[in-house]
Amino acid sequence: MADEQKKHPRWALRHAPNMEPFGYRRLEGNAPGAKVQEKVVHHWRQSVKKEEASFRYCEGGRECEEFLMSGNPDFERTITSKLDMEYRKITKQGPGIVEILPDPNMRPQLRRAHPSRDSIIVFRPLLGPANWGNGLAKLCSSSHNQGPNTIGDTMHGDVHETPDNVPQDLHEVPVDVPQTLCINGDLHVMPSPNGGAVLVWMAFSKRPMMDDIYRHDIFPFMKT
Repeated sequence: MADEQKKHPRWALRHAPNMEPFGYRRLEGNAPGAKVQEKVVHHWRQSVKKEEASFRYCEGGRECEEFLMSGNPDFERTITSKLDMEYRKITKQGPGIVEILPDPNMRPQLRRAHPSRDSIIVFRPLLGPANWGNGLAKLCSSSHNQGPNTIGDTMHGDVHETPDNVPQDLHEVPVDVPQTLCINGDLHVMPSPNGGAVLVWMAFSKRPMMDDIYRHDIFPFMKT
């Protein structure tokens, strides 16, 4: 019975320390401290924002990284376990804040969660729960381990529309404020046409993004 449980994505959401075999993990922490959250909300409301495609976003600061870690005892361990590096030596991108805007004309697409190899991107809701209904992407379980002929080759920035029979391994992974979603950068995700969620994000990788930042399939808010 225990082995069967480990084959289900719900098991990975709670227990897989390095996000395997599904390529993601939802950290079950405590709600961030009230003062910590207030600082981030204030920064978001006062900041100059950019808007591109279905995203409105701004750069964050130390308060955003503190928000991601607050109440999250497994945060650093999850990052270092996946990348097999000391936290201080890992390349960080961000943090930042992004609001998902609705796009009713969006066509189904699969994209990499992050353009760099050996990377992780993390999201934590700021103003309330995040889910498919308010803009959080669906995750294609275990797609980071599938070959290009299986799921679509995005190594060179190609964005592939899914066929009518979308992958069966696409899952909605709702995230509440006490939780943090960690996603393997190689995992494929399907952006939602809905909007409303506001998320704090940060990415981690073994090397700097370098030319990856110029790929045409990169999510705009990752260019900060």
